[in-house]
Amino acid sequence: MIIQSLVRRYEDTADVKPGWQKRGVSHALELAEDGTLLGIRQLGDPSDKKLSKLTLALPLAEGRVGTKAYFLCDKGEYLLGLADKKWEASCKLHIELLGNINTPAAKAITAYFSAGAPAYTINYNKDKPSVIDSYTFSLTNENLTISDKDMLSAKFVFMVNGKRVDYTDGDDEIIEIWESSQKQEREQSICLVTGKLDSIKRLHYPVALNGVTMGAQPLISMNDQTSFRSYGSVPKDPAAQIGAKAAFAYATALNDLLSDPNHHQSLGADTLVYWSEGGGEKESAVFASTLIAEPESDEDVNLSAAMKHIAQGKLPEIDGVKWDNPFYIMCLSPNAARISVRFFYVKEFGTIMKNLAKHYDNLDTYSSRDEKYKRLPYWML
Repeated sequence: MIIQSLVRRYEDTADVKPGWQKRGVSHALELAEDGTLLGIRQLGDPSDKKLSKLTLALPLAEGRVGTKAYFLCDKGEYLLGLADKKWEASCKLHIELLGNINTPAAKAITAYFSAGAPAYTINYNKDKPSVIDSYTFSLTNENLTISDKDMLSAKFVFMVNGKRVDYTDGDDEIIEIWESSQKQEREQSICLVTGKLDSIKRLHYPVALNGVTMGAQPLISMNDQTSFRSYGSVPKDPAAQIGAKAAFAYATALNDLLSDPNHHQSLGADTLVYWSEGGGEKESAVFASTLIAEPESDEDVNLSAAMKHIAQGKLPEIDGVKWDNPFYIMCLSPNAARISVRFFYVKEFGTIMKNLAKHYDNLDTYSSRDEKYKRLPYWML
């Protein structure tokens, strides 16, 4: 039921096609049409010390195995040649896909990889000579230095003639060649989620959950230990009888929810994810306000008034809120390399809010002192 619900969420709110995903990107490599690297442009807010990122629709990154390269967006090790084998993997991928396309962007990227990695020097830390401090790249008109810290966290895309090469700005031929490369003929079977014939996805897409120490991991995966194998299945077998379309849809929906502060909250080490049927945003906003409203704030006062009505069984008129809409709440727990579902709850939104109001009512206490807070918000509890 969890996967079906997430697939419906994708269908209700999808703004990326299969084969693409929204990814945070910090820098663009500006190329001339002959492939010359003209500069490295920061895409986010330059004043942001945390290296802010611009969210773009880019080719799907399915998960790194060995030195596997990603198309059109990757780390500096791959696109700037900071590691030989990774640069070679990126060269092979881009030249194979773009070598026969004659658009300016495709020709520029192909020429860039064919010319060899950009020249750079490594700058070591003065106090710790074995530690890399930054990289200096020798560009056409200038030298550009990027700190090692930024380089490790940066994701790069290409920019040709002032246009980023992504789903929005990318030319039609590059988009078409990428989508064609994703349509591999595989043996088809019935997908347990959709009930339709589809190629069964063996390795599911990673989900970025805070607290997973080994980085983004699939929600559904196969354990290599014999004692944990299901009916004799081994890692080379599909993790579940789920088709490629459903696997893409549920992972995309969950990643979107986890990247949107209006649809998740931290509860200690766990993460509470919530959404409304049909893509309704108002229900999620009202639910979130019960979790994070600051005591005695204007928002808290309005919320308290609404909760009093709800506690009395009167659902107030709130613009855009559908009280009979199914509402989904899922709690995820991180591990070193796993994501656990602690609980999954589905109920009409009005019923959920009545239960929350009743809980507040049960917590109501009397005191001879002038208490600082008349109502403790859930985040404080």
